[in-house]
Amino acid sequence: MEYYGGLLGQTHNFLKFGIESILKDEINLLHGPGCSVCVTNVEFIEKALYLAKQKNIIFCTYGDMLRVPGIEKDLFQAKAEGGDVRAVLSPTDCIKIAKENTQKEVVFLELDLKQRRREMDFLF
Repeated sequence: MEYYGGLLGQTHNFLKFGIESILKDEINLLHGPGCSVCVTNVEFIEKALYLAKQKNIIFCTYGDMLRVPGIEKDLFQAKAEGGDVRAVLSPTDCIKIAKENTQKEVVFLELDLKQRRREMDFLF
C-alpha cells in the first residue's frame, strides 16, 4: 500500500504510464490512505475536466485540486482553454458566485478532507 501518492508522484504515474497493467496478478496496488487530493483517481479528474469545459458551468474547487493531473491535462489547462474554472477559499464563495451568475450552473468540487469538513457541515 502506498501511504502518500503526492500530486505528481506514484499514484498518478502508476496510472499514466500503465504500470498497474503490467504487474503480475499476485500484486495488487492499494492507493491510500494518503490525502484525498493525492489519491484521487484519474477517472474522477476526467469527469471534473468534462464539467469544467461546459459553457454553461462555472467550475469551482480549492486551489490544491487545480494541478491534479487527468489523462492529458489538469484543471489549470482546462481554464487556459476557456473553461470557467475558479479557485475558491470556501464553499460560501460558490454561493456568492452562483448569486452573481444566475445564468450558469455552479459546480463545486470538494474532497472530504477532515479540516474542511466543518465548512461543509455548516452549509448543509
